[in-house]
Amino acid sequence: AWLAGTGLVCAAGSLGWRKRPRLGFVALALLWLCVGALRTMTWQHKPANHVAHLVAQEPATVVVHGLVVDDPVELFSPNEPERQVCVMRADHVRLPDGWRPVQGVLRARLREPRLTLAYGDEVLLEGTWSAVPGPGNPGQYDWQAALARQKIHALLSAEPHHGVVKLRSGQGRWWFQAVYALRHRLEALIDRHFSPDHAGLLRSFL
Repeated sequence: AWLAGTGLVCAAGSLGWRKRPRLGFVALALLWLCVGALRTMTWQHKPANHVAHLVAQEPATVVVHGLVVDDPVELFSPNEPERQVCVMRADHVRLPDGWRPVQGVLRARLREPRLTLAYGDEVLLEGTWSAVPGPGNPGQYDWQAALARQKIHALLSAEPHHGVVKLRSGQGRWWFQAVYALRHRLEALIDRHFSPDHAGLLRSFL
């Protein structure tokens, strides 16, 4: 924070010196560097109750209380049952020693039969969670790093025998709800007026 403040002061002061554009450029570059360093430190710092410190590579049974913070996605595969994937902010988790408050975001996958979730739903979700696996071979796609850039550090899988309870709806930000509602209306229009092959391609752009 001190570095970012120093860069901001230097940039603000240099912007008034029209006769010294090089100094202004250096100050802006310093500000940019400080903001990047601050953002990196924020990403790397995780409190003790963060989900990244609680999950392991081996799946463990858990119950999570939290909020769906993204529009869930339906996944279809000819070899697997229908799945719904959502990003969930974890607020509390029940472990063998009882309930505890937590922080962090996880990626939840729900298999049929399941309760259809939406952005802004406050839910209790039972399943098995684990850490995001890293690449197994050199050059392999790093899914762990890709999800970490979205601040997702845990995976949760809910099978048909697990429980899903929706406590409340509409707990998210209203502008996100409006955007997702518009997307759903566009998806319905696409499905109504295009063949399944073309509709799938157009829906992917949304």
